[in-house]
Amino acid sequence: MKRIMALTLTLVLVLGALAGCGPKTSEESSEKVTIDIYQSKVEVVDQLQALVDDFMIENPDVVINLDTSGGGEDYLSILKTRMNSGNQPSIFQVPGPTERDLWIDF
Repeated sequence: MKRIMALTLTLVLVLGALAGCGPKTSEESSEKVTIDIYQSKVEVVDQLQALVDDFMIENPDVVINLDTSGGGEDYLSILKTRMNSGNQPSIFQVPGPTERDLWIDF
């Protein structure tokens, strides 16, 4: 349960940071920003998707693609394939400190 709460809080903080600090003025561009999130927690995918949907309603210039694998799939192999093919996510989950060094350059 603590992991679910930590993951949810992390996503909320990341999405909040992306929202910016001030209101949009008419001089600002309305260019869309796309953020790809790749994570492995299948047990919280519905909650994360609800957060993403709410965020995109409030921020129509931001498109967030939430991609989840896990539950029997090999998350790290899929992530390595994506990184090596040039299809890198903007935000991805690192399973633990032992894998951190694999992704330090990304």
